[in-house]
Amino acid sequence: MKKYVYCFLLIIAACVICTGAGHWFTRSQVRQEPAIPNVTVETEAVPEDGMAFETDDPEAKPAAGQEPAKYCLTAKDGYLLVFGQDRTTVYMDPHMPLKDFPPEEQSKLLQGIWFSNMMDIFSYLESYTS
Repeated sequence: MKKYVYCFLLIIAACVICTGAGHWFTRSQVRQEPAIPNVTVETEAVPEDGMAFETDDPEAKPAAGQEPAKYCLTAKDGYLLVFGQDRTTVYMDPHMPLKDFPPEEQSKLLQGIWFSNMMDIFSYLESYTS
């Protein structure tokens, strides 16, 4: 019985030593990258006062602090498409069926929802696919 206790303690000691050695070898690999000067990184944060322009007119005046609408998210043949201001150039086809959205959003999407940038579109789509 004493032999089994020694073997068990030897295994535990080997595990502790291996874990400590692994930590010691890998701890120096983590390093902080310096910030890139004069670079602005766009985030996924969306302003609380409204991320979409729910209007049919892309020339409508945006709220204070917002960019003008450039992209229109709308449904065509049951799937979503992102058009430019001219409503003829397709910028993105997210391959999302219209039926995956709630009925009130379906009616808005059939009319078209205007966004100022692609990040707002991605945030909007993600909020209904998550």
